[in-house]
Amino acid sequence: MKTRNEKGRSVSAEIAVESQVLGIFAERLNLEVPSIDTDLIENALMDSMIFVDLVLAVEEEFQVTIALDDLEVELFRTVGSISELIRDKLTAN
Repeated sequence: MKTRNEKGRSVSAEIAVESQVLGIFAERLNLEVPSIDTDLIENALMDSMIFVDLVLAVEEEFQVTIALDDLEVELFRTVGSISELIRDKLTAN
């Protein structure tokens, strides 16, 4: 039996997306993010250039489009929030 979160998503699918996002930071952006809850902005891990590179990498990796309406700081503050945005985009398709 698969474990599901409050939105009915598979927990293993959530972990997979989070791992892929951490991989983007490590492999494409050369940044080590300590945890999925680390505040990327407060800890000065992400500036405007990294943000642009991150959005492009996420769109390419997950085959999703990040609309202008989705470019809110809060949606990109942690790996967890980025992963949630991606999962929402994937389930909307």
